[in-house]
Amino acid sequence: MVILELRTAPLRWPFGEHDGVREAGAGSYRILYQVEPESDISEGDVVVLRVFGPRQDRSDLLRGS
Repeated sequence: MVILELRTAPLRWPFGEHDGVREAGAGSYRILYQVEPESDISEGDVVVLRVFGPRQDRSDLLRGS
């Protein structure tokens, strides 16, 4: 399960279209999150910003919050 994998390997997924925001796929859902603080030698805390469902508009990260 992707959300559980964020606990152990948060740097696994690439950055998405928003600066500093990583994007993980879970089936047809997308999890947008940040790792704070992020560095090359350690992984920080995972902050989930938004979970988008199928066909949901992802042009504005903060829409609907």
